[in-house]
Amino acid sequence: MAKTVKHKNSTDLESVLRYFRETVLQHDHAKESVSIHDKKTNDFNHALELEDLNYADRARLATKQMENLKKRRAAKDYVYECQALVDVLSSPEGIRFINKLNEALGAMRKQEKQHESRVYKKRFQ
Repeated sequence: MAKTVKHKNSTDLESVLRYFRETVLQHDHAKESVSIHDKKTNDFNHALELEDLNYADRARLATKQMENLKKRRAAKDYVYECQALVDVLSSPEGIRFINKLNEALGAMRKQEKQHESRVYKKRFQ
């Protein structure tokens, strides 16, 4: 008899925990990206102000500034969108909650493993 592949509930919880971890990491990366793009914006502004640029150089600089501002806006939007979740996950209660979920995930995996190796032994013939 062929065994059917059964959906494991632990995979759903594992996905949620992975999403939480990745969101916090991407949020931190996006905040750093906003800071870098702010510094680039200052560099572009100072170049426009202090350097003697011809029309073509100013146009190139303006194009770079436009691309920089678009990337900054995308990163800043991500920071704003995820801030509420990151605040919850970073709070003491959120950290305890994540730890409890990790414990529950371990217990779920343990039970699933036990169920995989379960066999029935006949009591009488």
